[in-house]
Amino acid sequence: MIKASAGNIFSVSEVAEFRNLKWVIGTGLQTPSELVFRVVLFDVFTRIDTWEYIVREIGAPTWATYKRVTYENALRRAKDSGISLYTGSFQKPAPKHGYPESFVNHLKHLELLMEDDLPGRFITATRMADVFDWLLTFKGMGAFNAYQLLLNLTYTGLGDFSDTDSFVVLGPGSRAGLKRCFSQDLSPDQLLDIIQWMKSTQHEHFSRLGLSCTLGPPGSTHHRMQLCDIEHTLCEVDKVCQYGYMPCMH
Repeated sequence: MIKASAGNIFSVSEVAEFRNLKWVIGTGLQTPSELVFRVVLFDVFTRIDTWEYIVREIGAPTWATYKRVTYENALRRAKDSGISLYTGSFQKPAPKHGYPESFVNHLKHLELLMEDDLPGRFITATRMADVFDWLLTFKGMGAFNAYQLLLNLTYTGLGDFSDTDSFVVLGPGSRAGLKRCFSQDLSPDQLLDIIQWMKSTQHEHFSRLGLSCTLGPPGSTHHRMQLCDIEHTLCEVDKVCQYGYMPCMH
């Protein structure tokens, strides 16, 4: 069972993605270093087919037995065979560590995070914002990818943060979704104020519209959206507007 101290595990809205994370986190040693290693490795590609390929070719991934050359060779065989390594849902830009192939640069990135004690820093941190700021110090780690990795790490249940009800990072999709809802340009502070207001007044609006909010897989009884849920939902607003499924303000 996955316990998340940063809100709830159902901020991963799609059931399939939730099951993928549950499998990655729940399968293997539950020590902090091994949990964090698996989450970071999965997050690098965010593609379950790549994770399953690694497991088939190498065996259960562990930090204790990790050797870059082993992963590099397996992933190169996959790439040379025409297998797509990365998610198609959003961009995963590789940090520039001097290697010609993106996946090798990403492996080096994983090593740097682990060698600089990401597991220990995550466990001892009292604020999500502090972990986020630390992640931003690494090459190629932009705000969106740092926030996604941070959220994925919270699903391990290893962290205990004081700012889970106030910390959120708006990615390009959620910012675009908010712009679809308003006719004027908004400052970053105004965007954050709006998403906080959405969280605090959500039940009022569900009631006003005659809607019932139940999050998560079938059988879930969780009824409160967290900031990360709202951030993700705003991304979906932008998508459905792009495809013309709902009217939007311009």
